[in-house]
Amino acid sequence: MGRQSDDTSDIENLISKYNFLTIFLTASAIIVAIISIVLIVHESLLFLLGFTPVTVIIVAISFCSAKRTKLKYLLQIRKDWGANQMDKKRDFKTTRPLFDYFFCKYATGSCTSPPVESTTISWLSRMTIFYLSLFY
Repeated sequence: MGRQSDDTSDIENLISKYNFLTIFLTASAIIVAIISIVLIVHESLLFLLGFTPVTVIIVAISFCSAKRTKLKYLLQIRKDWGANQMDKKRDFKTTRPLFDYFFCKYATGSCTSPPVESTTISWLSRMTIFYLSLFY
């Protein structure tokens, strides 16, 4: 439990750092843009120098925002992981006929009475083959 709270506090610290960095970069972009606009008013060509830092700052803002969003989702997953798990009472009597049918079919090659209709069995067989093809 202690390890999980350490992980979440580390992630929360990173999120707050990215929040600060995003705010700082946004303020910097606004200041550089205002300086560029002032230079345009004075008919100076130095305003062109403001476009490069603003472009770099906007790329950095988008990177920080994306990283912060990923960290927020990671934090949400770590906090919610297993929180809504509840002990489920399983009744294997309902699935036992299907297990017996498949076991009988694959062990001996034939079964006398399927527990469900043939359409469901063919669908389950196709799904079984598909899932087995993924792992083997």
